[in-house]
Order: sequence, then structure tokens, then C-alpha cells
Amino acid sequence: MGETVGELPSVAGEEEEDDDEMQEFLELGAGERLDRTVRYLREKWWYCFWCKARYDDKELDGCPGVTEDDHE
Repeated sequence: MGETVGELPSVAGEEEEDDDEMQEFLELGAGERLDRTVRYLREKWWYCFWCKARYDDKELDGCPGVTEDDHE
């Protein structure tokens, strides 16, 4: 069907640093990865994972908090 291609060339620089950062992230426990992801979404995009809503400002008015327990 298709041809098998050889290994892609290695790209040094920023992408390599990103790979190291990603590897460090993946080595964290699932709970810590979730917490960091939830906080990133709140800070960068004003989005609450638990409310499933994007807010108009960084205050996230109407969101009860950062954790799942805050949303019960």
C-alpha cells in the first residue's frame, strides 16, 4: 500500500526544550497533571473545566472555585 519512510531528522532548539517540558509534565501523577491543566485553562483562557464555561474576565465571576469539590 504505502511506502515506509525512514526516521525523521532531529530538530534541535525550542522544540527540543518543549519535549523536555512535556516529558516532565507526563512524569507527574494524574492528579497533578489535571490540576495544572485546570489552572492553565483558567489563567490563559478564563475557562473553567468544571463549569464547562468561558468567562469574560480573569475573575471568573460565578465560578465557585478551582477544584471539582468546589463545584458540588
